[in-house]
Amino acid sequence: MQEIKMVEALQTAKNKAIFGIVEQKRSELNQALHLQSQADQNAFITALHSIAGVCPKKKIDGTSQAMTKEAEATNLQLAEILELMGK
Repeated sequence: MQEIKMVEALQTAKNKAIFGIVEQKRSELNQALHLQSQADQNAFITALHSIAGVCPKKKIDGTSQAMTKEAEATNLQLAEILELMGK
């Protein structure tokens, strides 16, 4: 009976040691993944800054505003003509 208790105690200690090693390795893996994630995020931000640096700057162009005003004026004229026609 004493021998069985000793084997059980040894098995329990062995399982705890294995569990501790697994937890340690999991923690190391999580740390490595976190560091890699930070590096990936920094690389992504750096790439975005590089892309933004070569993109042409947006120029203020009044063409679309002028077209909108012209379309509104045309619509107003059409409405007046239709009104004169009695429609």
